[in-house]
Amino acid sequence: MAVPEPSGSWVLPLDVARRGPAAASPTALALRQVHDVLEQYPAAAPQLAPPAHRPIVVLDSGYDPGQLAASDLVERVDFLVRVAKHRVFSRAPGPYRGRGAPCKHGPAFKLKEPATYGAPYRQASTVDPDYGDVTVEVWSGLHAHKAPQAPFTVVRIQVERLPRRAKPPAPMWLAWIGQGLPEDLLDLWRWYCRRFTVEHAFRFGKRSLGWTTIRPRAPEAADRWSWLIAAVFWQLWLARSLVADARLPWEPALPADRLSPGRVRRAFPGLLVKLGTPARAPKPRGKSPGRPVGQRPGRRKRSPVVRRGAKRAA
Repeated sequence: MAVPEPSGSWVLPLDVARRGPAAASPTALALRQVHDVLEQYPAAAPQLAPPAHRPIVVLDSGYDPGQLAASDLVERVDFLVRVAKHRVFSRAPGPYRGRGAPCKHGPAFKLKEPATYGAPYRQASTVDPDYGDVTVEVWSGLHAHKAPQAPFTVVRIQVERLPRRAKPPAPMWLAWIGQGLPEDLLDLWRWYCRRFTVEHAFRFGKRSLGWTTIRPRAPEAADRWSWLIAAVFWQLWLARSLVADARLPWEPALPADRLSPGRVRRAFPGLLVKLGTPARAPKPRGKSPGRPVGQRPGRRKRSPVVRRGAKRAA
């Protein structure tokens, strides 16, 4: 998905892929999707990122930063991926001592042990009206244990508070995989905050558009339905300036360029009435003849439940 605006709840799906039982890892699937999007939209891809910057792919903690750093896509895009707070990375090894095999890993960098951090390479801070004091610290030249040849930068973001939560938040850890750090380190925090827009889009697709309401019998039907949901996001985005604000009595008025997907969806039926449809009106065919004599379709085909991991013992 592309996030077209710095703020708001709009997303534009660029690709839909179902991870089947025999599919590769989520990181490999994400790399293939990013590659396909860049091949199909070479001119539009830079517009999805901030001006004067390469495209930025923001991912959650389900993806491997080492595998992302070792891919050839780092020459075309920058990755900002969240890492789990229990991860352990390594610094670059020291100089070769002349005996034995050269070391691949240096001192450990354990996210749960502040004593292993050392002085950050760079840091920046600001005061946000919603989050309070925001501090961003980065450590460069770290790598995953399985990919010592692909270094990246580890980012630690600490905010003073979270909206509507009384408990102090824990630090958030990210991995920056790209060609150089931004001049303003706070952009890393701002860019990752835009990823939460995708989470709201998932909720909107499930609750309002009925993404998970249907129960298709075949995987191909599920794929077609997911692509239809993706097309709906684009239709609502293009219809923003064509519909009137159908707000509820307690909602504030908004200009046409600031309407949310929910408000555009609420006013979309009126636009369909004006546009019409190229399909011809259905013709009555009388009473259905029913199933032919002797036809017995039998039970529908069922697919076994596939578990990716071993089933836990009771």
